[in-house]
Amino acid sequence: MQQFRLGDLKARVQVKSAGDIKQVSDIFNEMADILTQNIEKLKEVEILRRELIANVSHDLRTPISIVQGYIETMQIKDGQLSAEERKRYLLIVSESIGKLQKLVSELFELSKLEANQVKPVKESFFISELVNDISSKYQLIAKDKNISITTFLSKGLPPVYADVALIERVMQNLIDNAMKFTPDGGKITIKTNKHKNEIEIIVQDTGIGIPENERKQIFGRYYKANNFTDLKNSTGLGLAIIKKILDLHQSSLELVTEINSGTSFVFRLPVYQAGN
Repeated sequence: MQQFRLGDLKARVQVKSAGDIKQVSDIFNEMADILTQNIEKLKEVEILRRELIANVSHDLRTPISIVQGYIETMQIKDGQLSAEERKRYLLIVSESIGKLQKLVSELFELSKLEANQVKPVKESFFISELVNDISSKYQLIAKDKNISITTFLSKGLPPVYADVALIERVMQNLIDNAMKFTPDGGKITIKTNKHKNEIEIIVQDTGIGIPENERKQIFGRYYKANNFTDLKNSTGLGLAIIKKILDLHQSSLELVTEINSGTSFVFRLPVYQAGN
């Protein structure tokens, strides 16, 4: 016990004989195991926190520098800029501010989820209605990118029991993710199926797929694919937010992917039952 108190976290009491001392040693050893596990978890959280701060600092610095640079240019060359140049500079400033707003918003959302400040308000609703509503909202964006969004929804599905606003956020993030990685002329498909006492939701794209060496990282904070360049508006927090929301629903996010053939994300929600 003295060894453990002085910092040797591997120290354990070895008592072979039965009796009170054996019982005390077993309790101490169990307590020591729990403390050691908690310390390791704290170390992991600290490493993630440092990585997050480093990544956020980098991503904040770029748009701030752009905004500052173009505003200073407009101030210095106030009378020399043409209307077209001024318009172009203001557009760049506006896009950079938009990226900042998105990053700050998603960081705030993720921090609330990680601090357990978000409590799901569960109710019964039809997932097909939510999927139809969300896919309709994305049709115009998809058309601009020459991407088609198609839904295949099983008929007669019972209602699910979940927080509709949080599940809407999950769907939005999955479709946003699919849009980023699907090339011009590609396709996004959303499917729903009944799976035992759950409803299965699948968001599938015909994008670039995820390399095998990156598949374990994708649910971590700040994951960004290394082999795709069209991510200027990505914060890398989308899948981490999805995972936290699904954790609140005792659900998980499954990945099916193949290089150059696309990616599918699958999650399930419980069917509503009277008395929930």
